[in-house]
Amino acid sequence: MDEREYHVLIEKDDNHGFIGTVPQLRDCTAYGENLDELMVNIKKAIILARVDDDLDVDSGFLGVYKLEVEVEER
Repeated sequence: MDEREYHVLIEKDDNHGFIGTVPQLRDCTAYGENLDELMVNIKKAIILARVDDDLDVDSGFLGVYKLEVEVEER
């Protein structure tokens, strides 16, 4: 059994939960009320996505960068 590394993009949703998306796998998304629950659920989603697709998508994902930009107030 091989071990693979996946990137998980994490966002907060409107209900203060978390949504995780794996760019390397098509339609691989999970939800958790906290980060621990999200990680359990995203691992399950990865396994299911690999079984359904069996091919990783070369997403070209490089990372996330936080950029601060000064804007004028309206």
